[in-house]
Amino acid sequence: MKYSICITTKDRLESLKRLIDSIEQHTADYELIVVNDASTDGTTDWLAKQSIRYGHHRGSQAYQSISYTTSIPVATAWNLGCEVANGEFIQILNDDMEVTEGWLEQQKQLYDYLTSSGQKVGVLAAKLLRGDEVLSRGGAFRGIELVPVPGPEEVKPVSYSNNPFMKRDLWKRVGGFTAHAHMYYEDADMGVKLLSMGYTNFYNPLSVIRHETLGFRPEHGEEQYKRRQHNEGVVQAQARESFMRKWEQYLLTEHENLY
Repeated sequence: MKYSICITTKDRLESLKRLIDSIEQHTADYELIVVNDASTDGTTDWLAKQSIRYGHHRGSQAYQSISYTTSIPVATAWNLGCEVANGEFIQILNDDMEVTEGWLEQQKQLYDYLTSSGQKVGVLAAKLLRGDEVLSRGGAFRGIELVPVPGPEEVKPVSYSNNPFMKRDLWKRVGGFTAHAHMYYEDADMGVKLLSMGYTNFYNPLSVIRHETLGFRPEHGEEQYKRRQHNEGVVQAQARESFMRKWEQYLLTEHENLY
């Protein structure tokens, strides 16, 4: 099996269904691993039924779901998914995304090209779109400050990937993802950890994922909006403080500012 797609989800069943439908439409040679973070919206029951669906209709593809009744950090959920993964490559996804034609094949092709050219490849970042807007090309640090990765749309080095694509053996070799709070900066930590070990992370503009970013607008519903406001206003600050205790010195003295 080539790809293990790991999704973490919490109380976003309809978005999760759309994501999985898009994966089934646009992906081959994969297994699906869903880590359910104490959902109360029917996600747990729905996930329990998917093993039957996959067993009867997706016989060449594997499926696993792991459900928790007590909330766990995102990094912990990612590690749980990666631990049971069987694929050569791991792809992390959020539950409010949809994938597009050729998204994983493009990552594999770029990985093969870069490694055959002598590059020591860490994680790859896809192009994240929200509507027609480029939401992310991966992340970059300038000193200790996060800065956007600019155009043009070409393969380029980045500090980290928001939704990492990487070899499973590499995930295991570096000790998995690190939680700095309930969420946030687990992706940045992985990218910087790989940089500190001599790997290079890259942005791939040909691998395209649509990211709805639920809660970004009030029309997404009061609960989702408040949840995102709290997470970005409180939890993200906690995670940054922890991340910087670990990496500030490296970012200021050894990290190469790319942009």
